[in-house]
Amino acid sequence: MASKASDANSKTLLVAAFDFGTTYSGYAFSFRDDPNKIHTNQNWYAGGGASRLVSLKTPTSVLLNPDGEFDKFSFEGEDKYASLAEDDEHHGWRLFRRFKMVLHNNKHLTKDVTVEDFCGKQMTAFPLFVMSIKYLREHLLKAVTMQRIGIEETDIFYVLTIPAIWDDNAKQFMRDAAVAAEIDPDRLKLALEPECASIWCETLGTDVKGAVAIAGSQYMVVDLGGGTADISVHERKPDGTLKEIHKASGGPWGGIFVDKNYMKMLDRLYGEETLIDLRKTEPSKIILISLVNLSTRNDHLIPKTQIMLLFVCLFHCVILLINISNNL
Repeated sequence: MASKASDANSKTLLVAAFDFGTTYSGYAFSFRDDPNKIHTNQNWYAGGGASRLVSLKTPTSVLLNPDGEFDKFSFEGEDKYASLAEDDEHHGWRLFRRFKMVLHNNKHLTKDVTVEDFCGKQMTAFPLFVMSIKYLREHLLKAVTMQRIGIEETDIFYVLTIPAIWDDNAKQFMRDAAVAAEIDPDRLKLALEPECASIWCETLGTDVKGAVAIAGSQYMVVDLGGGTADISVHERKPDGTLKEIHKASGGPWGGIFVDKNYMKMLDRLYGEETLIDLRKTEPSKIILISLVNLSTRNDHLIPKTQIMLLFVCLFHCVILLINISNNL
């Protein structure tokens, strides 16, 4: 196995890294002849019209058609489901979001573990991970062929980033999902997210780069993501390499838990039955509430006019909630 991996490394012309996130995912890659020139995807859009959201990453959302087959990923999946829900044509369609955290602190994790779709129905999680990674891989291959002619899939070495707090079961789950998504295991490496961030600090401006490049310097990197917060602490050794001076750590303290508490607040205000009824009768409004949560944490990504529209939609949702709670 080691010789195969070594042989794969020697033939590598391109390294691609997938950031499979709880809320957002993306990828970056660089060619062997210019490894420090990082390429990223820059054409993920959402919303349509003149006020489209533009991002280097895209929601980790999977949309399945009524036959249970993959239909859309990312912004496209969320937008299509919202459109179907607006026309009351979403029945049978299944939208899955933020399912990555099912791997956290699951001592009895197997490929049979399940997650809920947007309407609360259960499904085995493993195929969703496979579909997501496969989509990112295929999207990457298209982007690479646009950058350079002659690159074959076998020329690519893949890196899949994972939270530092993942246990061995979760790491194996992610590796198995990547292999099931048609990634050659001999051309695949798992990397801890905060350690990747620590190395990335060396590419920053002079002040930051200088501070972390000095022999004996010690620094902490805190990676605050959608599902987890990951922390790494390193020391720069005299030979330029990094020494881990504290085991990478963290916890389930990502942004989605802000959203969960937001929804709990609505539960307290209008009652759990009201929200359940709204999810069944007006699912597109629940999606809009989620977008409002997103806008308050990422307003640098979304045009101000769209943020105002989202808040108008939120007020509409509040009126619906009041009417439903009064009728219960």
